[in-house]
Amino acid sequence: MKRSRRLQPIAKLADRQQQGAARELRSSREVVAHLEEQLTELSGYRADYQSRLNELSNSGVTINKIREIHTFVNKIDDVIFVLKGQIDSAHQQCRVNIDNWVAQRTRTRVVDKLISRCRHDEERRIDSREQGDLDDRHQGVASPKGL
Repeated sequence: MKRSRRLQPIAKLADRQQQGAARELRSSREVVAHLEEQLTELSGYRADYQSRLNELSNSGVTINKIREIHTFVNKIDDVIFVLKGQIDSAHQQCRVNIDNWVAQRTRTRVVDKLISRCRHDEERRIDSREQGDLDDRHQGVASPKGL
């Protein structure tokens, strides 16, 4: 069996690993996008409640109502803080997945180049062998005439 053919299972494995790494990367990017979307939404809620708190403070509403809204704004701030930490972790995981995908892609390219080089060498050997056979046949035909 030709060497290029023996390397095909390795190429398929490298390709599957690269595709798996690409799926992981896509998934981690989706997580980041989802978390950032949640952060944007929560920040909007916080801004709305803060604006409402400012309006109520100037309108003479009871202190209990102001405290209630202020407490709620603080809870939103706490959730935003936690969410930012999750986003940082998700970005870190995304960077890890990018590195993994790049490594898998590089490995796949190396195997593909090796197979290509093997095929080229195999074709060159076949061509050389055929040329030698042609030369031998040509010499065989030329010899009787020279006698």
